[in-house]
Amino acid sequence: MEQVSLALEPMRVFLAQIGVFVPRLLVAVVILIAGAILAKLGRFIAIRALRAVNFNVLTERAGIDEFLRQGGAGSSTTEVLGTLIYWLIVLAALMIAFNSLGMD
Repeated sequence: MEQVSLALEPMRVFLAQIGVFVPRLLVAVVILIAGAILAKLGRFIAIRALRAVNFNVLTERAGIDEFLRQGGAGSSTTEVLGTLIYWLIVLAALMIAFNSLGMD
């Protein structure tokens, strides 16, 4: 009987570790989904705000948009800044999700 108990001990430890990890994994997935939604919202708000203050007109007059077009970029400066904000929020969400998993 004692040998059966010793043989099953690694399985108990494994199941206990899974029991601890699965809730953390679910929290990380929720954080990633929320981060993706916030990133899209942040990009949308940033682009709208920059256009509301006529930033796109300023960059067009300064020649920055033409410079981007000559370089092969298919977006305006406003869209580039919106995309930058998007990826910064995604990076922050990834860092938070990995920290919730206990990964540094």
